[in-house]
Amino acid sequence: MDQRQPPNGGENRRAGATRRAAGFRLSVFVCVLCGILAVENRVDADFIETTLYDGTLQAVTPDNYSPKWLAFGGVGGSQSYDSGTQSTRLVTSDQDQAGYSNYSMFTGPVNSSFPKLDRTKGYSIGFTLQITSESHTRTERAGFSVIAISSDVASGVKSSIEIGFQDGRLFSQNDNPLFGNPVADENLGFDPVGTGFIDYVLSVRGSNYSLSVGDTVVLAGSLRDYTAADLPPLLDPYEKPNFIYFGDNTTSASADINLRKVTVSVATVPEPSSFAILAVGGVLLLVFQKRRRARLV
Repeated sequence: MDQRQPPNGGENRRAGATRRAAGFRLSVFVCVLCGILAVENRVDADFIETTLYDGTLQAVTPDNYSPKWLAFGGVGGSQSYDSGTQSTRLVTSDQDQAGYSNYSMFTGPVNSSFPKLDRTKGYSIGFTLQITSESHTRTERAGFSVIAISSDVASGVKSSIEIGFQDGRLFSQNDNPLFGNPVADENLGFDPVGTGFIDYVLSVRGSNYSLSVGDTVVLAGSLRDYTAADLPPLLDPYEKPNFIYFGDNTTSASADINLRKVTVSVATVPEPSSFAILAVGGVLLLVFQKRRRARLV
């Protein structure tokens, strides 16, 4: 008589179900681990900050700072280093247009290593500013303005922003009507004049910008396209990629300001860490081995 026992179908089914449950739990563990590693890599993304000017470190005007990132240019205006405030004083009248840019009018970029202003990844421009006085003869003009032109500037691409600082008001220039009224965005509840030094951060990401003082956003909106400006090529900043400007760019306004510090921060995309690669590889190998043993049982 054959003494062998017939296969126990119930036990086999239970064993198979156990293996499948274990495989499912392991798959969930792999997904969770990969998610954690991905989040850790995102958190580790850095912003690299470049100091373009710091009057507390060097007793010079921005165009004499070392390494040199900014040029002083325009028509009229006067600049001088003020040791009392450790900043550069810039004074302009209604007939003047003067300020600081990372471009020289006739030679192009001041420093070829200037960071790329990639709005897809995001970037920010920090500046410490005191506006002692400001006046204007047109509501859409300001005695002090900040301009940021992203790296992908082109006709039809909204990649730029110009912010005007007036006595009792902040506003951003419109592109339709171009540099006209109504302005794009404004804040009548924030006065940038006569309040001492203020640390501003202009942040650009995607299609939007925001101007912040500490944790408070004082102006925000959509980027604009200023490439339709009818200016001579050498004098037209609105088609120059990676362009920034601080100063008085109109003959319809004047200002007395002190600029203490300027920085640019650009986002970097980190490569996956060696630990993350090894961890994921080890887990995948474990999954493969367990599934292989399960098939052999």
